[in-house]
Amino acid sequence: MTDFQRWISQNKEAFKHCLTLELKTAAMALVMEQKSMQLVKLVVDVYELKESNELFLPYLYKMLESKKYKDAAQYATLLHLQYHFSDPEVLLLPLILQTKITVAEDFMRPYPDIQRALIIYLDSLFAPSKITQQVLDDFICEKYIPDIQMSTCNTKALVKLITRLVKDYNLPDDICANVNRKRSESAIKFLVYRRYVQSSLSPQSWREMAKEAAGDDINLQAFLVTKITTFDLDEALYWVRTYNIPRELLPLSVIKHDDDNPQELAEDQQPEAEVDDWDDGVTYHAMNLPRERIIMIDTPEQFYEFLNEGLKNVNMVGIDAEWKPSFGLKKSELALIQIATENYVYIIDVTTLKPDNFELWRKFSVKLMENKEIVKIGFGLAHDILIFKESLPALADLKCVQSNFLDLQSLWHKLVKEYKFTFPYAGDDNFAGESLSKLVEITLGHRLNKANQFSNWERRPLRESQMIYAALDAYCLIQVFNKLSVICESREIPFLDVCRELKGRPYQSPNKQNKKQKNRPVVNKDKEPVDREENKTVYGGKREFVNYTPAHQWRVVCDSMLCGLAKQLRMCGCDCVNIEYDRGGHKSARIASNEKRVLLTRNANHQK
Repeated sequence: MTDFQRWISQNKEAFKHCLTLELKTAAMALVMEQKSMQLVKLVVDVYELKESNELFLPYLYKMLESKKYKDAAQYATLLHLQYHFSDPEVLLLPLILQTKITVAEDFMRPYPDIQRALIIYLDSLFAPSKITQQVLDDFICEKYIPDIQMSTCNTKALVKLITRLVKDYNLPDDICANVNRKRSESAIKFLVYRRYVQSSLSPQSWREMAKEAAGDDINLQAFLVTKITTFDLDEALYWVRTYNIPRELLPLSVIKHDDDNPQELAEDQQPEAEVDDWDDGVTYHAMNLPRERIIMIDTPEQFYEFLNEGLKNVNMVGIDAEWKPSFGLKKSELALIQIATENYVYIIDVTTLKPDNFELWRKFSVKLMENKEIVKIGFGLAHDILIFKESLPALADLKCVQSNFLDLQSLWHKLVKEYKFTFPYAGDDNFAGESLSKLVEITLGHRLNKANQFSNWERRPLRESQMIYAALDAYCLIQVFNKLSVICESREIPFLDVCRELKGRPYQSPNKQNKKQKNRPVVNKDKEPVDREENKTVYGGKREFVNYTPAHQWRVVCDSMLCGLAKQLRMCGCDCVNIEYDRGGHKSARIASNEKRVLLTRNANHQK
């Protein structure tokens, strides 16, 4: 067909009279049997099928009747027939439920109005009057959609998809009012949990972010009050009087508390009356730099003085960033960049200096970020640098590899894994994870106070507690690096060599390794295969099983989360039952129990 395409392109005029509708129809009917989209593309081009595209609509409608949504979308895209299938329920929603997102995006790419219509439709599924999960379940059952992927049939996955599509298609945030409300509700729940269950949010940060999450929506404000009521009636009453929420939207306990207490209660709890020495009873790592050495940079003059004088004779800095958490579809904007040296911490006010000041930030990039003579120490640098590149156009081409960055998370992981490094402090067993706060705790003795982490970093002026928090987040990087250097030297660990090896390599979690790489056999020095999980040699290249069941005798049930595994097991000869769409896994569990089969699942519901 490729050779014919080359030939006909040179002889098109001579044979144009042969290009009849009958020939086009025959060509389409023939190529549809071959199941090769590359061949279809060639035929569409050679036979000029786009010029008679509506002639092939019956073929596409027949595909839809047969539930071949992917094929229908691909043919519609090639023939430019998207407008005939612009109703989201006809083609796009089934593709999304089948995890054919790429096909759906190819289908919509040239048509902004179809993109907009889909996002508006998906947003409508989250309307207050609807139960999203029930709507999806009813749609799947009514239309008999096959090959459903359970991972995409939940509200969380849909919200993520909508958020990404709004960003990719550069659509306004207010196009998704229902999703914004849903995310704001989730944010309120999260903030209440952080404040009243974990006690890890200061009163000032709590009020700043609760106000941000509730916004001007009276229903979200009432939702906030309802969630607080269980923990703190006085605080709930403060928000009732702050927002002047109608009594018919309030819980009965709040109404009674309002009747029993004077109006002055709310006035004693104004957010301006800040208490920066909030004490939760935990001893935290403290800033040991004098306050006058924490310098706020919010004018171009101060900025250039920092570049010219503050970085003079400096060969290592700690670098961190802060941004206000975003609860809607709007992406987070960089608010602060903290640069710590041995003797000073400079807090650069990105919000005031303006991210689009290209000349200013370009000089910042050249003088510091791209300067190979200065080591930039961070923690979780990949995410910070991504924020820099997204928020500051002048840093869009910044690359870790070429700019002398060192991620302490990578250093931590390498020291423990390859040098069996033990830290000077055991730390609190109840405070786990690989966070910067944990690293500070096991290296310097006390964890970081993260009570101001979720703050409104765009407010000006910043609170004093915010200033100290931001400064310490950068300065502790220098302290940890220096402490690790001293310990490694005393233990004859080649610390500088390890650091040189890691420079320019942002930390990558072992959990995010490529699956193929993850399952590849490991070979030890003696060239014998090693079992990754057990870390034991597998002699002879095979694992020795004491008890085993022949594949054809193994009777299992794969629930809806494991449809792909079910197909593979059947190819191996296993007696495998698979319920393609079983919300909650109840049918699968019942079959496994009744027929004495092994239940295979990724769903924790089986524990019930």
